[in-house]
Amino acid sequence: MEGDIRRVAAATEAFTGVDIAKIAREARRKARSAGIAIDAEMVLAALPPVVKIEGQL
Repeated sequence: MEGDIRRVAAATEAFTGVDIAKIAREARRKARSAGIAIDAEMVLAALPPVVKIEGQL
């Protein structure tokens, strides 16, 4: 469980509270429809895709 928390925390490091709440709602919705408990994999799967930005800002 400790490792799961660390993985989710690392993956959401730059996210706001609102972002994390949205991810949690999505994971909860998927868990309910599947009839299973939420786990770290489900939370990580609810994260938006990472978009790599090339070049200078």
